[in-house]
Amino acid sequence: MDPIRHEYRQKLWHKTLCLVIVLFMGFAGAVFAYESVVLPDWRIFLFSLGVFAVAANFLLLMVRSRLVIDSQRIAVRYYFREHSANLSEITGYREFVSVKYPTYWKLELKGGRKPISIQGSFKGGDELRAWLRQLPNLDRRERRFD
Repeated sequence: MDPIRHEYRQKLWHKTLCLVIVLFMGFAGAVFAYESVVLPDWRIFLFSLGVFAVAANFLLLMVRSRLVIDSQRIAVRYYFREHSANLSEITGYREFVSVKYPTYWKLELKGGRKPISIQGSFKGGDELRAWLRQLPNLDRRERRFD
């Protein structure tokens, strides 16, 4: 892997799905907010706030999500938090493959730190796989010892 920093955003299908959800939930939130004014009921208003919060959640996911890879470090950002690790801090990775959902990877970290999950909805999947080849595949290692 070259030492240059690579930054990848969500794939178009994932952004499109998030946008559809944002638009639908935004419209539904506006309808419920209007209903809470017409029929003064604080419960409908609270529900509309919850619907707007879900829309905001998907908007943030669509706009802020990033996968950053360089030769010795990886970072994944969703919503507000960024999880990162140097190559030396990673024990290995696990790959989760499903027919219904995109593949995702979990990086196991040393010292009992919380693992880093990487969705398969990021661009740069081939580059990520090439970077992961530097690490042991923990699923393959466990199968070998069974």
